[in-house]
Amino acid sequence: MNQNDNNKQKGGIAALLGINKATRVGTWTVAMTLIVLAVLVVVNLLVGALPSSWTRIDTTDQGLYTISATSEKFVKSVKRDVSIYVLSEGGVMSGTLQTFLDRYTSFNSRIRVKAIDPVADPTFLDGYPEVTTSGNYIIVESDLRHTVVDISALEYYYVTGYGEMDVATYNEMTADSATVEAIKQYYGIDMNAATLYFAGEKAITAAIEYVSLETIPHIYVLSGNGEAAMSKALTEMFDLALLEYEVLTLQAGESVPADASCLIINAPTYDLSESAAAAIKAFLKDGGNLMLITTPDNTAMPNLMSLVADYGAAPTTGGMLYEGNANKYVQEPYILKPTINTEHTITYMASSQGYGMIMPRAHGILLDETLPEGVTATTLFSATDAYTVASDGSETDYGKVACGVALEDKNTESKVAWFASLDAFTDGSYSAYGPGATYYFAIAASWENDAYESSLGAIEALDMTEQPMNVSARAMLAWGAILILIIPLCFVISGIVVWIIRRRR
Repeated sequence: MNQNDNNKQKGGIAALLGINKATRVGTWTVAMTLIVLAVLVVVNLLVGALPSSWTRIDTTDQGLYTISATSEKFVKSVKRDVSIYVLSEGGVMSGTLQTFLDRYTSFNSRIRVKAIDPVADPTFLDGYPEVTTSGNYIIVESDLRHTVVDISALEYYYVTGYGEMDVATYNEMTADSATVEAIKQYYGIDMNAATLYFAGEKAITAAIEYVSLETIPHIYVLSGNGEAAMSKALTEMFDLALLEYEVLTLQAGESVPADASCLIINAPTYDLSESAAAAIKAFLKDGGNLMLITTPDNTAMPNLMSLVADYGAAPTTGGMLYEGNANKYVQEPYILKPTINTEHTITYMASSQGYGMIMPRAHGILLDETLPEGVTATTLFSATDAYTVASDGSETDYGKVACGVALEDKNTESKVAWFASLDAFTDGSYSAYGPGATYYFAIAASWENDAYESSLGAIEALDMTEQPMNVSARAMLAWGAILILIIPLCFVISGIVVWIIRRRR
């Protein structure tokens, strides 16, 4: 056997096929590359199937992409299919919004998110008449009902001395430095000191809860008697509390609708008709509930006041109350800072969290010493040393008197929450004195509509104010040396070492 035969025998099959060493190495390299790529594809598919809460870490200081334990617990409990449609141009939502909404889908497979282009698919909006193609909205829907969230409302500014302001209005008012300076000079409001908040979690979780609840209490707001308009603060609080409401005008001979759980009467300018008062009384005797807001002018309206007379309650006369105790009013004696009875359901939660109550231009509420059978009356708010001043200057002392009460009739199971101050619930009072009054009103509405119990009370908007990151000059030099010199130098040295080792082989 010659030398060539020996070499072929040593080379085996590869030698017989004429495959040299370089070819074998190349083939092995290609095979290993394909295997690695296949493994990477499989791993990528497996990771892609994992919930986003596992694969996307929230690194924002504010926890922008992390929903609270309250929301997480509720979302996991949802037993109904819920679709979240994001209306956006081109059917593509922003990465920030996508990441945020994916948190919800990661906790419950029944919740689905889909981007919709309303221009490309205009028929999609046929079932949502309140939505237009010109805006950016999120539609949250189940088989029971749907609700619409304005994307622009997910963020807002809080301006000290004014209150909440939507982003578009804030940007418009601060675009001109002269306007900012004028506002500061004439109103004492520093627009540059505003804080940006993200309320996305509160809005989306509330929307999911709204569409997934079996029943929603339905409230009617009486109209037709010059009633005051519901303030923005109150209507927004009702929206967050998931309390549906609509306007009701009672014509002669009409009854309160059968689906009503509660009726709101908000400081009418003139008295109710006898037929309207009779319809409301029948509603209360049938187990209905009443939310009543009045002013001193309402105390002289007999038909309106007859609604509470059956509960042993009546108003004081002689105009608005003044407070004689300087510790129990704000700025002026008619801006009452009443004592809060913290033992009642309406007042306990908000008062325990430090929310106060301010009641400007209020009147008093008198309760009979002997109440009708089955009726209980609880004073919620009371003035300490109250008096009224007549037009001739004479005073009438009332001492300690209620200006907010909760009335219950166990015979009919009806409830009445009576607040004797309209100005307590205006947007101006909300900005000046805080949200306490609106919280008490919303809780009172939930108390009257006790078939509903919200799990969202603890959700707060996130402060989006950027916190500056201060880095010392010494630290900058150290990090610069590490990133610019040391790390690249390590790679160069590693490369040289590998090259030398391969050369010696």
